[in-house]
Amino acid sequence: MSDPAPLQEGLYERLLDEELEDLLRVHPEVAHTLAKVDDESAPHAYTQFVARLLEQALRIANSQERLPFLNRLIDLLSSTDGLDYLERRKLVQAPKNRHFLDRYRNGDRRGVVFYAAAIRHIYVDSHLTAGPNRCEAGNVQSICHPLSDFILQLIREDFTRLLAVARTRG
Repeated sequence: MSDPAPLQEGLYERLLDEELEDLLRVHPEVAHTLAKVDDESAPHAYTQFVARLLEQALRIANSQERLPFLNRLIDLLSSTDGLDYLERRKLVQAPKNRHFLDRYRNGDRRGVVFYAAAIRHIYVDSHLTAGPNRCEAGNVQSICHPLSDFILQLIREDFTRLLAVARTRG
Protein backbone atom coordinates (compact mmCIF):
# COMPACT_ATOMS: atom_id res chain seq x y z
CA MET A 1 0.00 0.00 0.00
CA SER A 2 1.36 3.44 -0.90
CA ASP A 3 1.50 6.27 1.60
CA PRO A 4 -1.72 8.26 1.73
CA ALA A 5 -1.67 11.84 0.49
CA PRO A 6 -1.38 14.60 3.07
CA LEU A 7 -4.67 15.62 4.63
CA GLN A 8 -5.32 19.29 4.02
CA GLU A 9 -7.06 21.43 6.62
CA GLY A 10 -10.68 22.33 6.11
CA LEU A 11 -14.21 21.08 6.39
CA TYR A 12 -15.19 18.26 4.12
CA GLU A 13 -18.41 16.66 3.13
CA ARG A 14 -16.99 13.56 1.68
CA LEU A 15 -18.06 9.97 1.49
CA LEU A 16 -15.91 7.63 3.51
CA ASP A 17 -13.96 5.60 0.98
CA GLU A 18 -10.84 3.51 1.54
CA GLU A 19 -8.56 6.44 0.70
CA LEU A 20 -10.14 8.73 3.31
CA GLU A 21 -10.20 5.92 5.85
CA ASP A 22 -6.42 5.46 5.36
CA LEU A 23 -5.85 9.21 5.72
CA LEU A 24 -7.78 9.32 8.99
CA ARG A 25 -5.90 6.32 10.30
CA VAL A 26 -2.52 7.91 9.47
CA HIS A 27 -3.57 11.27 10.94
CA PRO A 28 -5.27 10.44 14.26
CA GLU A 29 -4.78 14.06 15.39
CA VAL A 30 -7.37 15.23 12.88
CA ALA A 31 -10.76 15.74 14.46
CA HIS A 32 -13.48 14.23 12.37
CA THR A 33 -17.13 13.43 12.57
CA LEU A 34 -18.60 10.66 10.51
CA ALA A 35 -22.31 10.70 9.78
CA LYS A 36 -24.50 8.35 7.84
CA VAL A 37 -25.80 9.68 4.53
CA ASP A 38 -29.57 10.00 4.87
CA ASP A 39 -31.80 8.13 2.43
CA GLU A 40 -33.08 11.29 0.75
CA SER A 41 -29.66 12.70 -0.15
CA ALA A 42 -27.94 9.34 -0.75
CA PRO A 43 -28.70 9.10 -4.50
CA HIS A 44 -27.28 12.58 -5.09
CA ALA A 45 -24.21 12.03 -2.87
CA TYR A 46 -23.39 8.68 -4.46
CA THR A 47 -23.99 10.00 -7.98
CA GLN A 48 -21.60 12.89 -7.39
CA PHE A 49 -18.99 10.53 -5.95
CA VAL A 50 -19.20 8.09 -8.86
CA ALA A 51 -19.31 10.95 -11.40
CA ARG A 52 -15.96 12.26 -10.13
CA LEU A 53 -14.42 8.79 -10.30
CA LEU A 54 -15.87 8.20 -13.74
CA GLU A 55 -14.53 11.50 -15.07
CA GLN A 56 -11.06 10.67 -13.76
CA ALA A 57 -11.15 7.23 -15.38
CA LEU A 58 -12.43 8.56 -18.72
CA ARG A 59 -9.73 11.23 -18.85
CA ILE A 60 -7.09 8.50 -18.52
CA ALA A 61 -8.72 6.04 -20.96
CA ASN A 62 -7.93 6.41 -24.64
CA SER A 63 -10.81 7.30 -26.94
CA GLN A 64 -11.25 3.71 -28.20
CA GLU A 65 -11.65 2.40 -24.64
CA ARG A 66 -14.31 4.86 -23.45
CA LEU A 67 -17.49 3.44 -24.99
CA PRO A 68 -16.67 -0.20 -24.16
CA PHE A 69 -15.81 0.90 -20.61
CA LEU A 70 -19.10 2.76 -20.21
CA ASN A 71 -21.04 -0.11 -21.74
CA ARG A 72 -19.50 -2.51 -19.19
CA LEU A 73 -20.83 -0.23 -16.46
CA ILE A 74 -24.25 -0.25 -18.11
CA ASP A 75 -24.06 -4.08 -18.28
CA LEU A 76 -23.34 -4.16 -14.57
CA LEU A 77 -26.22 -1.82 -13.77
CA SER A 78 -28.68 -3.58 -16.07
CA SER A 79 -27.90 -6.96 -14.48
CA THR A 80 -29.51 -5.71 -11.26
CA ASP A 81 -33.11 -6.82 -10.72
CA GLY A 82 -35.50 -4.15 -11.93
CA LEU A 83 -32.87 -2.28 -13.94
CA ASP A 84 -32.83 -4.51 -17.03
CA TYR A 85 -34.36 -1.66 -19.09
CA LEU A 86 -30.94 0.06 -18.86
CA GLU A 87 -29.58 -2.52 -21.31
CA ARG A 88 -31.09 -0.43 -24.13
CA ARG A 89 -29.06 2.59 -22.97
CA LYS A 90 -25.76 1.19 -24.17
CA LEU A 91 -23.79 3.68 -26.19
CA VAL A 92 -23.15 3.10 -29.87
CA GLN A 93 -20.55 4.54 -32.17
CA ALA A 94 -21.68 7.31 -34.48
CA PRO A 95 -22.90 5.78 -37.72
CA LYS A 96 -19.91 4.94 -39.85
CA ASN A 97 -22.15 4.58 -42.89
CA ARG A 98 -23.20 8.22 -43.13
CA HIS A 99 -20.89 8.87 -46.08
CA PHE A 100 -22.63 6.09 -48.05
CA LEU A 101 -25.96 7.85 -47.65
CA ASP A 102 -24.34 11.10 -48.75
CA ARG A 103 -22.89 9.32 -51.79
CA TYR A 104 -26.33 7.92 -52.65
CA ARG A 105 -27.86 11.40 -52.49
CA ASN A 106 -25.14 12.52 -54.90
CA GLY A 107 -26.11 9.85 -57.44
CA ASP A 108 -23.80 6.96 -56.49
CA ARG A 109 -25.97 3.81 -56.56
CA ARG A 110 -23.23 1.32 -55.59
CA GLY A 111 -22.93 -0.30 -52.17
CA VAL A 112 -26.57 -1.10 -51.43
CA VAL A 113 -25.61 -3.14 -48.38
CA PHE A 114 -24.06 -0.05 -46.83
CA TYR A 115 -27.18 2.03 -47.51
CA ALA A 116 -29.31 -0.62 -45.88
CA ALA A 117 -26.96 -0.81 -42.88
CA ALA A 118 -27.02 2.95 -42.45
CA ILE A 119 -30.80 3.07 -42.56
CA ARG A 120 -31.06 0.08 -40.23
CA HIS A 121 -28.80 1.84 -37.73
CA ILE A 122 -31.07 4.88 -37.67
CA TYR A 123 -34.12 2.82 -36.72
CA VAL A 124 -32.65 -0.03 -34.73
CA ASP A 125 -29.69 1.36 -32.80
CA SER A 126 -30.49 5.04 -32.38
CA HIS A 127 -32.96 7.38 -30.76
CA LEU A 128 -35.66 6.45 -33.31
CA THR A 129 -35.86 2.92 -31.92
CA ALA A 130 -39.38 1.86 -30.99
CA GLY A 131 -40.04 1.05 -27.35
CA PRO A 132 -37.87 2.47 -24.58
CA ASN A 133 -37.02 5.59 -26.56
CA ARG A 134 -40.67 6.70 -26.52
CA CYS A 135 -41.28 6.11 -30.22
CA GLU A 136 -44.64 4.50 -30.84
CA ALA A 137 -44.21 1.12 -32.52
CA GLY A 138 -46.96 1.95 -35.04
CA ASN A 139 -45.16 5.13 -36.09
CA VAL A 140 -41.90 3.28 -36.55
CA GLN A 141 -43.72 0.58 -38.53
CA SER A 142 -45.29 3.19 -40.82
CA ILE A 143 -41.79 4.52 -41.54
CA CYS A 144 -40.14 1.11 -41.88
CA HIS A 145 -42.51 -0.26 -44.55
CA PRO A 146 -41.66 2.45 -47.12
CA LEU A 147 -37.99 2.14 -46.11
CA SER A 148 -38.00 -1.59 -46.73
CA ASP A 149 -39.62 -0.98 -50.14
CA PHE A 150 -36.92 1.60 -50.85
CA ILE A 151 -34.13 -0.81 -49.83
CA LEU A 152 -35.62 -3.58 -51.98
CA GLN A 153 -35.68 -1.17 -54.93
CA LEU A 154 -32.02 -0.34 -54.26
CA ILE A 155 -31.18 -4.04 -54.24
CA ARG A 156 -33.04 -4.59 -57.53
CA GLU A 157 -31.21 -1.66 -59.15
CA ASP A 158 -27.85 -2.81 -57.83
CA PHE A 159 -28.45 -6.37 -58.99
CA THR A 160 -29.40 -5.11 -62.46
CA ARG A 161 -26.25 -2.95 -62.53
CA LEU A 162 -24.07 -5.90 -61.45
CA LEU A 163 -25.62 -8.13 -64.14
CA ALA A 164 -24.85 -5.50 -66.78
CA VAL A 165 -21.24 -5.26 -65.58
CA ALA A 166 -20.92 -9.06 -65.62
CA ARG A 167 -22.31 -9.26 -69.17
CA THR A 168 -19.82 -6.69 -70.46
CA ARG A 169 -16.94 -8.63 -68.92
CA GLY A 170 -18.16 -12.02 -69.85
